[in-house]
Amino acid sequence: MTHLGKVTAVLVGVILCASIASADQGKPMRHLVYKVGVTLSTQTDELTMGENGDTATGGSGVAHYTGGTLSRGTITVDVVGFTPDNALATQISEATETRKAPVVRVDVTSDGQLRIPSDQILNVTEEEQTLLRMLARNFLSDENLSAGKWVHQASQDQANVHEEYQITGSQPNGDLLISVNQQVKVAGAQPSDTTTHGTVTYSSKYKVPTSIALDGRTHHEGVQQTETDDTKVNLDLLSDSFQPGG
Repeated sequence: MTHLGKVTAVLVGVILCASIASADQGKPMRHLVYKVGVTLSTQTDELTMGENGDTATGGSGVAHYTGGTLSRGTITVDVVGFTPDNALATQISEATETRKAPVVRVDVTSDGQLRIPSDQILNVTEEEQTLLRMLARNFLSDENLSAGKWVHQASQDQANVHEEYQITGSQPNGDLLISVNQQVKVAGAQPSDTTTHGTVTYSSKYKVPTSIALDGRTHHEGVQQTETDDTKVNLDLLSDSFQPGG
C-alpha cells in the first residue's frame, strides 16, 4: 500500500480495539458486491545533488518522475451481525488486478467510524474504507435527510478531516444524489494535504450507496522530495441480497 493508503487508514477515524464482539459466522445477514475501478497517477519531484554534494535548489536540479496504475475488479461486503454497541459487523474483501485485499473483519459504528484489528489496517484499501463509511447506519439519518446537508469532522494525532455532504437531487426511482467534498490536512515531519470531490447515488430505501465517484488529489511535502497523487475511484453496486434479484 502507498504512503497515501497508510495515512488514509488513520484519517478515516479508525478505532483500534483489543477485542471484537463475536458475530454469527454462518450465512451473512446481507451480501453486497460492488464493481470497482481505481486509477492512481503519481508525480514525484526530487531535488538532485550538485557536483560538490550540495543540494540543488530548483531548475535543472529537480528530477521529475511519473507513474500510474489502473485496477478493476470487485469489492464484496458481508454484514454478519451487530456488536453490543450496535455497530455493523462486516467482512470485506477486494479482488482487483493490482489491489487485492483479503477478507478482513471491520466493525462500522453508526456514525461511520471504522474499527479494524491493528494487524489488518494495511489490508483494508482506501476504497473499501470509503464504502464502509457510507454503509454506516446513520450515514443518511432522518436529521441529515431533513436538513439536506451535513458535516462530518474528525481529528486524530496530527490529522484533521472535514467532510461535507449535500443532497443535490433525486432520480425517478427515489435514489438520492449527494455531493461529497473532503479536506484532509496532516501536520508533522511529512505534511500532506488532500482534497476530494465527488458524487454518490444513494438508495434511501435500502440504505446503501448504489454508485460512488470520487476524484482526489494529495500533495506530500518532504525534505528533498514532493509527491502528488491523483486518485479516481468509481464503485457501482452489482448485487444486494436485500434487493430483488440480489
